[in-house]
Amino acid sequence: MPLLSDVHGGPASYALLDYDSNVYWQCLCSQGWAVLLLNAVGSSSYGREFCERLSGHWGELDLPQHLAAVAQLQNEGLCDERVTIAGKSYGGYLASWAVGHSDAFRAAVVMAPVGNIETHYGTSDGGYYADPLYVDAVPRFDRERARALSPLQHIEKATTPTLFMQGSNDERCPKCQSEELFVSLMRAGRTEAELVLYPGQDHHFLGEGAPSVRQDAAERIVDWITRHVRQPAPPLESHEDEAQASSQEGKA
Repeated sequence: MPLLSDVHGGPASYALLDYDSNVYWQCLCSQGWAVLLLNAVGSSSYGREFCERLSGHWGELDLPQHLAAVAQLQNEGLCDERVTIAGKSYGGYLASWAVGHSDAFRAAVVMAPVGNIETHYGTSDGGYYADPLYVDAVPRFDRERARALSPLQHIEKATTPTLFMQGSNDERCPKCQSEELFVSLMRAGRTEAELVLYPGQDHHFLGEGAPSVRQDAAERIVDWITRHVRQPAPPLESHEDEAQASSQEGKA
């Protein structure tokens, strides 16, 4: 059966099983899907050391755990190669990081993400105090490390069709975070990308937005991943491949 790996926010949180924010899980399960809700490293409820270990290593430590969990489910016959990923807030961060580092996912939905930690630091209502902790650079914000850990630095390599969704009035993860990722991926021209902005909605559009917004978001998520899950994503092109291609074009 196909699988959706849904990444929780935080990252110092855990998979919330509330219905209001996750109607699309129920829709997918009714269509024969499986849903993976992993509390990877950085999650809460497993002690301070487990939670703080992710600081300065966003994406680097937890994405391998998500991929390993998917592989284990595949080995046990609980899902097949039709794997997709979605997430909101930090989950949106990891979903956008994942498609820039792996071609394992056939479709992705990135909601209200942290896409560029350096700009999030100055534009988010919580960035100025949270981001130094998250990149393990207190009290001074380490911009070089922030750039290295930002999905924006890798999104142009992605080959996974990706849907971005965002409340236009989001102050926690401002709309510029989705816009930077979307424009970069779209202009790279390697895969289909779409951006949906919900006017007047904030960071909680998915679970607390207007009923019409919540319905529209759930329908879009289900439509996007069920439509794109049929075809594997092409392999990622490395920076070395890009440099070689550019060199060959220059000699032509």
